[in-house]
Amino acid sequence: MILIEDVKSIHSILIDQFGGSQGIRDEAALEAAIARPYSGKIFTLLLRKKHPPLSKAS
Repeated sequence: MILIEDVKSIHSILIDQFGGSQGIRDEAALEAAIARPYSGKIFTLLLRKKHPPLSKAS
């Protein structure tokens, strides 16, 4: 998972290069956006594909 510090660093670099306002307006929203791909059904399905459940012994 990407860290919020990494996102802030990337943001700062891009602002310096292309212009714009420094700072984060809503840090909680940013944290939620970063966490979103790692939550919910899609993440669970991807984990199952990478690590399939053990089959039951007969």
